[in-house]
Amino acid sequence: MLRLRVDFPNCWDGVNLDSTDHKSHMSCPVNGRCDAAHPVLVHRIHALARFPTKGGPGITLSSGGQNSAHADFFNAWDQTTFASRVATCINAGITCQTDGTSVPGSVAPPT
Repeated sequence: MLRLRVDFPNCWDGVNLDSTDHKSHMSCPVNGRCDAAHPVLVHRIHALARFPTKGGPGITLSSGGQNSAHADFFNAWDQTTFASRVATCINAGITCQTDGTSVPGSVAPPT
């Protein structure tokens, strides 16, 4: 299997919802910290895809090396449902299933 993981930047400039290049208003943290130009930490999003292959070690993407991949995120959630899932799953530190119920055995981390 060829495994591809794309991590979206999660440091925001705190002002712009977009930029002309669609990326300079965001950056990735360095050593877990956002830089001064992008001081607002937002929820982390990553996309994970697995592709069956007939190749072996050294197989690569046709676009180039491992950093040549690209992904886009479009928030098409019903905003009421989205806000509820953020509050009851993400902000609570609980792993949830696709229907919003907690995964059995998932508990919030101690405070």
